[in-house]
This record gives sequence, C-alpha cells and structure tokens, in this order.
Amino acid sequence: RLSLAAGADVVITEPVLVRNIPEGRQVTLTGMHLDGEYGPAFTNPASFTAKNCPGSVRVYDCNIDGFRPAGSDARPGVLIQNCEDIVLSGCVIRTQYGYMIPGLSAENSTIGMFRCDIRGGLSSGSGGPGVELFGLPGLLYATDSVFTGGPGEDAYCEGHGGSSAGDGGPGLAHSVWDVRV
Repeated sequence: RLSLAAGADVVITEPVLVRNIPEGRQVTLTGMHLDGEYGPAFTNPASFTAKNCPGSVRVYDCNIDGFRPAGSDARPGVLIQNCEDIVLSGCVIRTQYGYMIPGLSAENSTIGMFRCDIRGGLSSGSGGPGVELFGLPGLLYATDSVFTGGPGEDAYCEGHGGSSAGDGGPGLAHSVWDVRV
C-alpha cells in the first residue's frame, strides 16, 4: 500500500503516472495540486494517468489541472485506462485549453466519483466534454458531482472575413458505458 499526502501549498508541475498496481494493492493520493498548465513537453497523456491497474487507486481532495506542453497538443486533466477500481472523491479537475479536450477521459474502467467537479477544455473552437467515456467494459458511478463541458469560442471578425463561434462541450460524452448517477 502506497499513500501520498500533501498540504494545500504543495504544487506538482510534472505529470503523475500510476500503472500496473496489482490486485489486492492500493495507491492513495490525498490533498495534492497537480498543475500541468505550463509543464514541459513529455510523453504522458495527462496530468494524472492511471493505466492497467487491477488493484485500487484512490484520489481524494485533489485539484488537477490539464496542461498544454510547449509545442504540443493540450492534454486532459485525468486519463484512466484499463483500471478495475478507481475512486475520485472531493476532486476539482479542469482542462485549461484545447480543442475538444475532456477534463477526464476513461477507457475500459470501473470508476466511482463522489463530490467531484470536472470541466472540459476551453477552446479556440468547440469546447471539450467534462467527462468522456469509451471502450468496453466500463462502469461509472457518480454522486454529488458536476460535469461541465468546456465553453466554445465566441465569433470574431478578422479583417473583412470572420469566424463562426464554436460549440460548448457536453458535460458527459459516452456511447456504451453503464453510467449510474
């Protein structure tokens, strides 16, 4: 069992990756601020990523900001892939910038969310979904949580031409998951 706890004044600017936690083991993160907004270019796909974990991952009372590495596309705040037992409680997750980038993206996982506030990316076009779910099997159980799509861009005039406004993102985007709220 591994537990990481931090006070409100601790800010982590590098991505956090949890992977291959075996069944019967647990990793817990508590009270952290993961701020990847100005992070360097790197290969991790999110500020917090959990991958291939049959064991338990717990994230309590964390602020997680998505990021846009220099010279790269924006990334979601949280990415969960192939995990069987994820719990997020009391978390605020924001993706700062990026065309249609979700606040949280999950694939083939079982997730419980309690008292979370998640927002998709701001955009120079269409806003990202608050939560994006794909792949089978997948189960999301959420209570007392808010999922907000990122705002689209306002229309503007450039010279004699112009641009149309972008759509805001959906709060929840999924196709075949079992979603219980």
